[in-house]
Amino acid sequence: MQIHPPKSRVCEETELDLQLNHEEPIPNSFVSLSNQSETSHQTDNPSCRPTLAALSFDKNEQSNNKPSKPKFQSIDDLLNHILLDPSIMASEPLPAVYKNEIKLRCWRFPWRTNTRDKIYQTCDRRLVELIAKERAGWDKVDWQQKIPTVIKSISNWEVSKAGLEELLVYWSKVTESALPQTEQSLTSDQPIGYYSNRSLDWHKATFSELLDRMDEVGLESAIAFFSTRYDQQDPGATLKWLDWLKLTHPQMYVYLHPQAA
Repeated sequence: MQIHPPKSRVCEETELDLQLNHEEPIPNSFVSLSNQSETSHQTDNPSCRPTLAALSFDKNEQSNNKPSKPKFQSIDDLLNHILLDPSIMASEPLPAVYKNEIKLRCWRFPWRTNTRDKIYQTCDRRLVELIAKERAGWDKVDWQQKIPTVIKSISNWEVSKAGLEELLVYWSKVTESALPQTEQSLTSDQPIGYYSNRSLDWHKATFSELLDRMDEVGLESAIAFFSTRYDQQDPGATLKWLDWLKLTHPQMYVYLHPQAA
């Protein structure tokens, strides 16, 4: 007599075999959640992010951070920009933005004068002589022999950052030594400003030029003309020079006032 297992037991085993041999379909809701999780994981990885938006942002940020063209209010302001500009190497020529600004504004460096002189050109006499005397001390020669090379050096220094720094050092020495003229110093035995440290021959030649100008336009206009040319740094230097001539070279001064002879 053959004994068969209960029907319920057979059904349970059959269902178990089906579960082991065949995968159960995954619900759509679970697939959706899984895809969202995977997408989120990829987004958090910088290497998987889209680059278009990032590049667009970087471009906008660079545009916003792009330095604007500096605005200069004066030659001193421009010099400060040059000395503080990290993009300029010391030995390199000045960028065109600075050279063009100087040219367009007709600015001149503080050690340059309005008028041109036969000896000093447009360089301030005090600066030229300071550097010339320093160099003459090195070579043990007369400082006046150094004037032409000093003027050339000043022009070369003006076109580089390092040169401007050196010139400003010399110029600071000039301005520090330029003490206000007192009444005692004005009546000293030496002329001031442009007329100082000159040879007797130079005084004679300059005085002759004054006389020629006086014959053309009169004494007062001639003195005014000389003052415009030579009093830029030391106002009143021309009149003080004439006072000095009156005391030290009266035979020369008498040509101005013949009636006083």
